[in-house]
Amino acid sequence: MAKAVYPHEVRTNVLSSMYCEMAMESYYNATIKYEEIKNTDCSWACGNQYDAVYKSIISTTIFAAMSIEAFLNDYLAACLGDSEFYGNFDRLSVLGKFELLAVFLLKTPVDKSQSYYSLLKVLFQQRDAYIHSKSKHHTFQGYTEKELEEQHSSSDDLSDTSKINSNDLQEGLNSALDALKAVKNIAEFVDKYDSN
Repeated sequence: MAKAVYPHEVRTNVLSSMYCEMAMESYYNATIKYEEIKNTDCSWACGNQYDAVYKSIISTTIFAAMSIEAFLNDYLAACLGDSEFYGNFDRLSVLGKFELLAVFLLKTPVDKSQSYYSLLKVLFQQRDAYIHSKSKHHTFQGYTEKELEEQHSSSDDLSDTSKINSNDLQEGLNSALDALKAVKNIAEFVDKYDSN
């Protein structure tokens, strides 16, 4: 049985659960809007509907990342003390904070081959890509010439723009679902080693 690590104390400004709920709501909205688009006569080129799904995908990813980072900050500050954590460890990357928690507080090694670690790593790479977004040369629906060439070589019917957008949105939904899986996996990891 896991031992109790997280102290029983009252803390304020704990937002990780709220961020997690916002991520789940955003994912739900993305899936609903995606299904609405698929079931209408409007082509995938309908920008407003496409944008609505994509906004929800981005929100899912951002809020899932915020949920994990807020949780790690709260957990580490509660266990190490606010001044110790915020004075010495607050600037660690999220992966660094997770390893600090796992190795030094939960006394368990981090297995980087496990899904909890790879999902966490990919989530924060995706979050960084959204937060530090970089534009690129525009050709057709935001694809570079090279990406269009790849689409042409892998698609039988290149005049069907719905394939491009449909695949793009489906990949985004898969990525958003992986963001939620990262939250779940980190919670399960911590629950396994801390009875609190």
